Amino acid sequence: MMTSAISLEEQLAVMSHAIEKLTKMVKEKDFQIANLMNKLESKKSEKSKSGDVGDADEALKQDDTNEHPNASTSSGYKDKETKSISVASLTERDLLVKQFVRSLKGNAFDWYTDLELESIDCWKEMEHEFQNHFYNTHRSVSMMELTNTKY
Repeated sequence: MMTSAISLEEQLAVMSHAIEKLTKMVKEKDFQIANLMNKLESKKSEKSKSGDVGDADEALKQDDTNEHPNASTSSGYKDKETKSISVASLTERDLLVKQFVRSLKGNAFDWYTDLELESIDCWKEMEHEFQNHFYNTHRSVSMMELTNTKY
């Protein structure tokens, strides 16, 4: 009876550790997204200062942000300029992009962070660019496949 209690405790400890790691990863991704949003906002403010002002809807979207001065990563770094867009102002496609970005890891996340600011305006463009970069639509047939083809 004692061994089952120990194994349950061990399982609980393993699950707790896994949850902590996942929580840490989500916080780090949120922080990276917030930094990218800050870069986007600063780029937009530079354009507006230079006289290049977008349509009224874009100006409204810029003003619809909340500051989160206590946003931090697991390492304790705090960014006083971290902002996030109000969920109420997001469309379904905006949420798709946000969730898609959160799901990216490794090379895919590096690809996303290397994109130029404002190079993607909508979900369709994101989908198209991602598929162009990571999915080869032009399949080439190898000689081995040709020789193994049955009539």
